[in-house]
Amino acid sequence: MSAIAEQVPLTIEELNDLGVIGENVVKDYGERLIKNINAFVEQNALQIYIQNRNNKRKNDNGIL
Repeated sequence: MSAIAEQVPLTIEELNDLGVIGENVVKDYGERLIKNINAFVEQNALQIYIQNRNNKRKNDNGIL
């Protein structure tokens, strides 16, 4: 769960990329989990955090 809290996956692909939840769990609960994470981000006005996270990932990959 700490990997989910640190990375804040917003899509099923991002959730799968974490590699911390089994394939069957993602298949059964992934959509609901992503929906809840997105709702939490929206309710707590964390979009700026998500934008900064995405920019950091691009910079870390050598993309400016």
